[in-house]
Amino acid sequence: MKVYTREQWLGDSELRKWAMKPATWDKRCQCGNEEHWIELIDHESCIIGRIDTVICTKCNEVESFRIIR
Repeated sequence: MKVYTREQWLGDSELRKWAMKPATWDKRCQCGNEEHWIELIDHESCIIGRIDTVICTKCNEVESFRIIR
């Protein structure tokens, strides 16, 4: 799995679209293939802290997310 900082994924033309997509989508990645997963550091933020999101570039869905304090 690749990990991108906020500056890196916002600078990438393919990953930039995730800036407008929430980490808490109802749909989840069903591929189960870590080869296509990318972790977006500081994807969103909340009262508790920042939200890091793992996305799947194959199905364009969220795989998981974590709240970092």
